[in-house]
Amino acid sequence: MIAGYDPKVVGGVEAQLEKFDEILAFLADAPETEAVISAQEHLQFARSYLLGAMPEELEVSLAMAEKAIHGMDDCRLRQESLRLLDEVREARATPMM
Repeated sequence: MIAGYDPKVVGGVEAQLEKFDEILAFLADAPETEAVISAQEHLQFARSYLLGAMPEELEVSLAMAEKAIHGMDDCRLRQESLRLLDEVREARATPMM
Protein backbone atom coordinates (compact mmCIF):
# COMPACT_ATOMS: atom_id res chain seq x y z
CA MET A 1 0.00 0.00 0.00
CA ILE A 2 1.32 3.47 -0.85
CA ALA A 3 1.99 5.75 2.15
CA GLY A 4 -0.85 8.22 2.58
CA TYR A 5 -3.23 6.29 0.33
CA ASP A 6 -4.36 3.49 2.61
CA PRO A 7 -8.18 3.62 2.90
CA LYS A 8 -7.88 2.25 6.44
CA VAL A 9 -5.98 5.36 7.56
CA VAL A 10 -7.97 8.28 8.95
CA GLY A 11 -7.78 11.35 6.73
CA GLY A 12 -5.21 9.88 4.35
CA VAL A 13 -3.44 12.41 2.17
CA GLU A 14 -5.59 15.38 3.21
CA ALA A 15 -4.80 14.94 6.91
CA GLN A 16 -1.11 14.67 6.25
CA LEU A 17 -1.10 17.67 3.90
CA GLU A 18 -2.79 19.70 6.64
CA LYS A 19 -0.01 18.72 9.06
CA PHE A 20 2.68 19.56 6.48
CA ASP A 21 1.11 22.99 6.05
CA GLU A 22 1.04 23.46 9.82
CA ILE A 23 4.75 22.73 10.34
CA LEU A 24 5.75 24.75 7.27
CA ALA A 25 3.75 27.75 8.53
CA PHE A 26 5.40 27.41 11.94
CA LEU A 27 8.88 27.34 10.40
CA ALA A 28 8.05 30.27 8.11
CA ASP A 29 7.91 32.45 11.24
CA ALA A 30 11.22 31.11 12.60
CA PRO A 31 14.55 32.91 12.22
CA GLU A 32 16.19 32.00 8.90
CA THR A 33 19.03 29.80 10.06
CA GLU A 34 20.71 27.12 7.97
CA ALA A 35 18.91 24.39 9.96
CA VAL A 36 15.49 26.01 9.55
CA ILE A 37 15.96 26.54 5.82
CA SER A 38 17.15 22.95 5.39
CA ALA A 39 14.16 21.60 7.34
CA GLN A 40 11.77 23.70 5.24
CA GLU A 41 13.30 22.42 2.00
CA HIS A 42 13.12 18.77 3.07
CA LEU A 43 9.52 19.21 4.27
CA GLN A 44 8.53 20.82 0.95
CA PHE A 45 10.09 17.89 -0.91
CA ALA A 46 8.32 15.41 1.39
CA ARG A 47 4.99 17.18 0.76
CA SER A 48 5.57 16.87 -3.00
CA TYR A 49 6.47 13.20 -2.65
CA LEU A 50 3.24 12.61 -0.74
CA LEU A 51 1.25 14.14 -3.60
CA GLY A 52 3.27 12.14 -6.13
CA ALA A 53 2.70 8.84 -4.29
CA MET A 54 6.43 8.32 -3.76
CA PRO A 55 6.59 6.74 -0.28
CA GLU A 56 10.31 5.90 -0.20
CA GLU A 57 11.30 9.43 -1.17
CA LEU A 58 8.78 10.80 1.34
CA GLU A 59 10.39 8.82 4.16
CA VAL A 60 13.90 9.92 3.20
CA SER A 61 12.82 13.57 3.12
CA LEU A 62 11.11 13.27 6.51
CA ALA A 63 14.29 11.74 7.95
CA MET A 64 16.38 14.55 6.47
CA ALA A 65 13.96 17.16 7.85
CA GLU A 66 14.24 15.55 11.28
CA LYS A 67 18.03 15.66 11.07
CA ALA A 68 17.89 19.37 10.15
CA ILE A 69 15.49 20.05 13.03
CA HIS A 70 17.89 18.38 15.47
CA GLY A 71 20.47 20.92 14.30
CA MET A 72 18.38 23.90 15.44
CA ASP A 73 20.01 25.84 18.26
CA ASP A 74 16.76 27.20 19.74
CA CYS A 75 15.44 24.52 22.12
CA ARG A 76 11.80 25.69 21.98
CA LEU A 77 11.85 25.85 18.18
CA ARG A 78 13.48 22.41 17.97
CA GLN A 79 11.01 20.79 20.38
CA GLU A 80 7.93 22.29 18.71
CA SER A 81 9.23 21.37 15.26
CA LEU A 82 9.80 17.77 16.35
CA ARG A 83 6.31 17.64 17.85
CA LEU A 84 4.79 18.91 14.61
CA LEU A 85 6.90 16.46 12.58
CA ASP A 86 5.54 13.63 14.74
CA GLU A 87 2.03 14.86 13.90
CA VAL A 88 2.87 14.69 10.19
CA ARG A 89 3.89 11.07 10.62
CA GLU A 90 0.92 10.21 12.85
CA ALA A 91 -1.56 11.69 10.35
CA ARG A 92 -0.56 8.92 7.95
CA ALA A 93 -0.30 6.18 10.53
CA THR A 94 -3.57 6.48 12.49
CA PRO A 95 -5.78 3.48 11.62
CA MET A 96 -9.54 3.90 11.65
CA MET A 97 -11.37 2.12 14.46
